[in-house]
Amino acid sequence: MITAVQLAAALGLPAPTDEQAAVIESGLAPAAVVAGAGSGKTETMAARVVWLVANRRVAPDEVLGLTFTRKAAAELGKRIRRRLAQWRRVVEIEQPDDTEHLAQLLASEPTVLTYAAYAGHLVAEQAMRVGAEPDARLLSPALLWQLSDTVVRRWREPLPEFRAIPSLINWVIAMAGRLSDHLADPDRPAIQQCFGAEYARRCADRDPADHGGADIGQRHHRCDSGDAGCRQAWNRAGAVDRATA
Repeated sequence: MITAVQLAAALGLPAPTDEQAAVIESGLAPAAVVAGAGSGKTETMAARVVWLVANRRVAPDEVLGLTFTRKAAAELGKRIRRRLAQWRRVVEIEQPDDTEHLAQLLASEPTVLTYAAYAGHLVAEQAMRVGAEPDARLLSPALLWQLSDTVVRRWREPLPEFRAIPSLINWVIAMAGRLSDHLADPDRPAIQQCFGAEYARRCADRDPADHGGADIGQRHHRCDSGDAGCRQAWNRAGAVDRATA
């Protein structure tokens, strides 16, 4: 088995620290690694992937890397591909007869995406299994806000009174997300009662001008209706909430 230090030397890279080597050489069991800014996280993750591939623990296309931002995904993906290319050149020189390993390095590569992008791929590939359209678009936070804003501004029935429209939009988005998380139907009386109690609690901490004197249950029911309208707008746009994807 090639060690993390030996691998770094073969690739012409600085040797990892003891802590980094422990991460690189850890087993395949789940593990959490806490590291601060500038500690070499990206390079360590790339070295971890190459170490696993070099020791035949996994094939390149069996690796999945997920990040929160596109910038981080692009940087990690680029670093991993570069290190794997370096390792392939080492194998071509030192082990030219290992055709199976070389074929893997040439024909496959890891998947590195943002969480949202990977969820979109899953929806596209598996949507038919759950009765959804495979060409549905994933709702990004920006698109979610735009659609919710459209629903709120076009809603013709009374709605909870907030000092600013963005506050109402945030409320609709948050409630829609919670209903989706629990697969709950906003038209069910039990759901309206549950959310109505929470709405009453929030209103109790606000100035009366924020919500007026109308019955809270009635106002919340109308807000639930707004949530249903919001989800109808999402369906018309062919979109899928990424929180439920």
